Parts: sequence; C-alpha cells; structure tokens
Amino acid sequence: MLLVYATTTAFALAATTLASDPCAAIAGQKWVAPSAALRCLRNFPVDDAVKASTIQTLNRTLAFHTSVNYQLQAPAPFADVHEDIHRDLARIQDTEYPTAFDLHLDLYYSFRRLADGHCTTLNLCFDSLYISYLPTPLVLLTDSEGVQNVHIASEAFTVASAEFPDQIELWQDALNGQLESVRGLFRTFWRLAIFRWASTASWFTITTPCRAPPAQQKGGEKFG
Repeated sequence: MLLVYATTTAFALAATTLASDPCAAIAGQKWVAPSAALRCLRNFPVDDAVKASTIQTLNRTLAFHTSVNYQLQAPAPFADVHEDIHRDLARIQDTEYPTAFDLHLDLYYSFRRLADGHCTTLNLCFDSLYISYLPTPLVLLTDSEGVQNVHIASEAFTVASAEFPDQIELWQDALNGQLESVRGLFRTFWRLAIFRWASTASWFTITTPCRAPPAQQKGGEKFG
C-alpha cells in the first residue's frame, strides 16, 4: 500500500511540475511550437544585480566596438540610423521588465538599431536555445539581365523532410493552397515584413543585389 501511494504521489508531483514549468513540458523534444518555446523563455525573472552589471559593462566597453557619436547621425548609406545607445541603456536600466527574456529583447533590438554588425549583444541563455526553421525559406536570385526575383530555396523540402518529417503535412496545410495563390504578394511582403526584420533582428542589413551562379538561377520555386 505504501509503495502504491509513493508511486502515485511521484507521478502526481511530476505532472504538477510539467504543468507549472513550461520548460519541463518541452524538455528533450526536437520540435516544439514557437508559442511553447516562448513560454519557456519567459519563465525566468529579472536578476537586478545581473541587469545592473550587464548595463555597466556595456556602457564601459561600447567605445571599443563602435562610435556612439557616429551612430547619432550616420552618413549615407546609413542616414536612417539615429540611435543613442547610451540613452537606450539608461532607459533600460530604469525600466522594470516582467521577465529576463523581455529585458534581453529590449537590449537586443536596441543594439540592432545601430545597424553595425560589429557591435551587438548576445545572451547565450536565450540566443542559443532554439533555432527557427521555415519550411519555405526565401532567397533573392538575380538573372543574367540583372532582374531580381524572390524564390523558395529548392533544397528546403529536402532538409525539412529529413529533419521534421512529421511536420510536412502541417506546413502544407498552413500554406493555404499552391504557391500560385500568393503570386504577386512578395513585393509588399518583402518591403514591409522582411526589411523590417532585417533592420532590427539581423546583424547586417544587405540592400545590394546578390548575383547567383547560372546553375542556381534555374533552381527554386519562383513566385513573383
């Protein structure tokens, strides 16, 4: 009777832990929904001492990585950069965040607005945990006449089939039809969504066309 009680109690405690700890609920899984991963990342409180030490270190070492005066009024082709990173850090120091991940995001995006790939901040407690895979990654290919079009990388399905075979049907259903159904939408999507992401989340924002080798120009699924 005692053994049965102890076993039942252990299972009950384990179930409670999984329900209350969003990280334990997805531990060991190869593929998790972004919403589940986000719940895990937002499960950690801010350590005020670590926050203060981090901001102090960033303020003291910025001069080794970038010119903060240059970033206030960057010349062409980065004339749209007007970032006072020291003011950002002062604001972040005075801001209360619900989780450590929200603090990290504010630091992350503040540094990305510098548009300087040599000056960035990473938190390996968050940045190295998950990688986002898109089943239809987009690439820009330029033909021999200099005309650029958006393509879906031809190798994408091979990689997705090998790594996430159980998700293929889910992705195909989410696409809502064949690629013909989104023909012509890439211009608005590219200018708004992709450029916005690149200007805040990418280390480098590349605006010059990339010319693909002839063999690659023929590959991929074009939708434009």
